[in-house]
Amino acid sequence: MDDEAQQGVRGVPWRGLLVAATVAVALTVGLVRPAAAATRFVATTGSNAGPNTCLASGSPCKTITHTLTQAVTGDTVSVAAGTFNLALGETFPLTINKTLTLTGAGAGSTIIDATGANRRVILVDFGVTATISGVTITGGAQSCSSSGCETGGGGLLTLENSAVDGNTASCASTGFACNASGGGLLNDGALTVTNATVTANTVTCSGAGCTAESGGLWNEGTLTLTNSTVSGNIASCTTTGSGVCNAGGGGLANARSLTVTNATVTANTVTCNGVGCTAQGGGLNNGGGTTTLKNTIVAKQLAGPTASTPPPSLRTASTWTATAPVSSPNRATSRM
Repeated sequence: MDDEAQQGVRGVPWRGLLVAATVAVALTVGLVRPAAAATRFVATTGSNAGPNTCLASGSPCKTITHTLTQAVTGDTVSVAAGTFNLALGETFPLTINKTLTLTGAGAGSTIIDATGANRRVILVDFGVTATISGVTITGGAQSCSSSGCETGGGGLLTLENSAVDGNTASCASTGFACNASGGGLLNDGALTVTNATVTANTVTCSGAGCTAESGGLWNEGTLTLTNSTVSGNIASCTTTGSGVCNAGGGGLANARSLTVTNATVTANTVTCNGVGCTAQGGGLNNGGGTTTLKNTIVAKQLAGPTASTPPPSLRTASTWTATAPVSSPNRATSRM
């Protein structure tokens, strides 16, 4: 199992973004004057040689990986248009271990692509406050395949004007339960998502006792989703024989506190295959927390907080409230 899979705290697997709970101990002797916050520049035409400190817009660094090693607390990392991937020299996951802002040229222009790395795209260390805007996060792939394994993480992040697209998280059980969560994003801290799209992300698991939770966003902290679209995400599980597997929350799954405002959660899917499998919450699975929906499109036949049995597109095992919901198609299906 790789290092990230071993972190497996089921609260923060972001397939696209992972905030891992880490502990840092610093010993300071004497008085050290912190470096002043600045803007660091990155472009695919730049150079890391020198090493380049990335402070001149006319001489940008080449990779986000290098630029993050040069940044200090409070810096802004300005990423130009282009695709930042393994071929360029990036190392994934990109690790943000200090409070800073990373801003791209727009979700359609700045692409952070971890395809081929078989890792998540971005990791934000515990205790760090990060803001990311104007990028597409794609190609993340986190998996584990051992007894009792889990893909997970945790973090603190504001994500704005961005896209989380085409990421995956998966696990395979070989005798004991395994859990895969948050194909696109997994939060166990405080996550704010604004003006974003979370699309075509997948979470899967196979084997007896496995759980696949939320193709789009898994929340085990405080998540606020505003003016955003969660669409086309998939959660699925497969088991054989008399084994049990569970899949839930094609688009969103919540275990703590989730507030969704002016958003669209549509065309997400939950499937399971096997005699003992369970599929629930095609659009949103509220498994043990409080979910508040405001002016949000979630699924057809959403009747509001008085509904005794929410339809397959919205499943709740705890507390939820809804204000002005509108219908849209999500699916939850079981297959034997």
